[in-house]
Amino acid sequence: EVPTATVKPIHTAGCTMRQYKEDLNYESFSTDDANDNFRGFSSSINGMFVDTEQERVDCCSIACCGTLQADRNRYMVTGVKPPSCFRRFILHVVLPCWIFALATWCALNINERFFNQIFSTGFILILLSYFVLQCFKGSLKRKQVRKELLWSKNELFTTGIFRTRHYDEDSTVESFDERRLYRQSPEYFMGQSMSDIQQAQGLCGCYRNDFPEGIKSIEGDDVHFCRKIFKCFSNACCGILLCRQLQVCGTCALAQEGRELETILHPGYHRIDYISMQSMMDYYPAIYEHRYGKSNYSWWGRLSQFSKELIRTSIVVLLCLFGWSLLADRINHDFRPWNYVVCIATFVQTTTLMTLIHWRSTNDISVDALLKYAACGFCLCTTMAIFFELLIGLTIRVVMSIMFELSGVTTVQSNSYSMGGFSSNFGADIFWSLQESSGGSYKDYLQVYGNDHPIMYTFYLAFKSYVLAAMVEELCKYYGFKMVEHPDFLTKTELEEAARYTYAEDSDNLPQKQSVSFPRQDRGLRSKGTAITMAMVAVSLGFTCCENLVYIFVYGDMTLGNQIYILVLRSLLPVHPIAAALQSVKVCERELEGKKIGLSDVILPGLIFHGSYDFLLLWIDFLSNRNGSYTAGEDAEGAVKWSDFTALGFGFVTIAVGFIYFVRLRRRQLVRLSRIDSRHQSGII
Repeated sequence: EVPTATVKPIHTAGCTMRQYKEDLNYESFSTDDANDNFRGFSSSINGMFVDTEQERVDCCSIACCGTLQADRNRYMVTGVKPPSCFRRFILHVVLPCWIFALATWCALNINERFFNQIFSTGFILILLSYFVLQCFKGSLKRKQVRKELLWSKNELFTTGIFRTRHYDEDSTVESFDERRLYRQSPEYFMGQSMSDIQQAQGLCGCYRNDFPEGIKSIEGDDVHFCRKIFKCFSNACCGILLCRQLQVCGTCALAQEGRELETILHPGYHRIDYISMQSMMDYYPAIYEHRYGKSNYSWWGRLSQFSKELIRTSIVVLLCLFGWSLLADRINHDFRPWNYVVCIATFVQTTTLMTLIHWRSTNDISVDALLKYAACGFCLCTTMAIFFELLIGLTIRVVMSIMFELSGVTTVQSNSYSMGGFSSNFGADIFWSLQESSGGSYKDYLQVYGNDHPIMYTFYLAFKSYVLAAMVEELCKYYGFKMVEHPDFLTKTELEEAARYTYAEDSDNLPQKQSVSFPRQDRGLRSKGTAITMAMVAVSLGFTCCENLVYIFVYGDMTLGNQIYILVLRSLLPVHPIAAALQSVKVCERELEGKKIGLSDVILPGLIFHGSYDFLLLWIDFLSNRNGSYTAGEDAEGAVKWSDFTALGFGFVTIAVGFIYFVRLRRRQLVRLSRIDSRHQSGII
C-alpha cells in the first residue's frame, strides 16, 4: 500500500502485518501480542509495576508529573516533537516568576491602598489563571494522544497496518471532520467512552474499573515490591468500595499508553532518547567506533543532543549564578562570590569522582551515558525522593501529633545543636523545617517527647532512618537507573534492528533501512557488570551533588568556613555511591548471572547500609541532646562535643565497613562473570 496524503505511516511504511514480520524477521511481533481486554488496551490502567519489563515506562509516568512519558507517547503516536527545554523554562518558570515579582513589587511600592490591592490581586489572579490554562492545554493534548492511539490500534486490528494521522506541532484539538468521524464510528474507541478518556487524562478523575468480567486480580504469583505499595494506595482511594481508580494528572493513563506502545510497536522504534526524541543511531555509531579505536570523533562529537544541551544549559546557569553573586551588595542578598566558588567546588567534586571511576573503564561505558545517568540522579531522583519523603513525613507528623496529645506534651525545651552536616536525610529535613507548631517548632516537641519516652523515640528514629530516608532514596536511585535507556546496554541484535528503522528527516519521515553492523557489541559479562555498577554510581553521584547543594545553601549558614566544612565532610562520607554500588551487585546477579532476585533483594543491602548510617548519627545526636538537656554548664557543652566526634567516628566506620563489604562482593562476582565468559568463548554455554 502507498501512503495517502492524510495518513502518515511512520511505523510500517504502509506494509501489511505479515509483510512487516517477514521483512523484520521478528516473529514475536504480531497482533497476538496486543489485545483489548482492558477496554481497548492490553494492560489495566491500574497495572503500574505489574510487569517488571515495563518499569521504565511506569517510572517515567511518575517523574515530573508524567511530562517525560507524555512527550514520548505524543511523539510516537503523532510524530510531534516536544518543545525545547529552554522554551519550557521560559514559559513555566521565568514568566510565572516575573508575574509574581510584579505582584510583589506592587504590594511593596504602591502607597495608595486601593490601587495596591487592585494591582497586587490582579497579578496574582493572572498567575493562577495562567497555571490553570497551561494545565488545561496539557490535558487536551494528552486526551488527543489517547484518542489517536486507539484509532491507530483499531487500524492495526482491522487492516494489519499501524497508521497515524499527521498533526501540526501546535495542534491540540480535533478538526470538524475528525469529531464527526468519532461520533459516527464509536468502534474507534475500542470500548473507551468519552467519559473514560476525560477521567483518565484529566487533572483529577475517577476511572471505572477496567478488569474484564471474571478477572479480579492482574498480579501473578510473584508480586512486585512496589506493586504492593501502589496497590495499597490504590485500594485506599475508593478502589475497593466504588470499583474506581483515582487518577491524578493522568499518571496511570500515561503509563498504560506507554505500555501499549511498547507492545504493539517494534522495539527498534523505541530506541530514541527521552526529552530530545533523538534516535540513538544518530550518535551511538561514533561511540561504538571510538570504543574500538576506529573513530576520529572528538569527545563532543560522541555526545547525544541531550547531553550537549545539558552541558550548554549548565554553563548558562553557572554564568547566571556568577552574575547574581556579583550583584550581592547592590541587591542586598547573601549569595556572594565566595559562595559561588563553593557552588562550583560542589560540581567539581562530583565531576572529579565521575572522571576517576570512568578513567579505568573507558571501554565499558561512554561519557554520554554517565552524563545522562548523573542528570537523572540530580533532577529526577532528587525531586521524587523529596516528594515521597514529604508524603510519608506528613503521615508521621499526624501520628506523632496524636502521640503528643496522648502523652501530654505541653512545654518545649529548645536545643540549637544540629547534625545537619552529617545526615543524608535531606527530604525529611526540608519537611520538618517547613512545619511549625503553636508554642515552638515541631522538632522541639519531638525532643521533649524523646526526653520523656526514649524507647519510643528510638523506634521513631529507626523508622525515620530506614524507611523515610533509606528506603525512599534507595528506591528512587534504583528507578533512576531503570529510567535511563542507553545504547551502551543494548545487544547487537537490538542495535541492528534500531539501525534498520532509523528515520531520516529529509525523506518525509519514512524509515530508512540502514545496513549498520555492531559485531563487537555483545561484549563480555565482566565488562557489562562494570558498566552497570558505574551507571548506578553515576545516578547516586548526581543525587549526592544536589543533596550537598541543599545542605550547604539551605541548612547551613552563608559563612565560607561552614560551607567548606560541610562540603569536605560530606565528600569524605560517600553514603549514596557506596549504597548504589551495593545495589549494583544484586542487579548484576539478576541481569548477568540469571539469578531470580526481586526488587526487595536488590535494595536491601543498600537500605541496611544507608539506614544504619543515618540511624547511628540521629541516635547519637539524640543521646547527646538528651544528656545536655539535663546537664548544666561545662558538662552540657562537653556532651555536645563528645557527640560530634563520636558521630564522625561512627560515620567513618560505617563507610569503611560498607566499602569493604562491597569490594569483597564485587571481587567474587567478577570471578564468577569471568568464568561464565570463558565458558562462552570455549563454546560450553
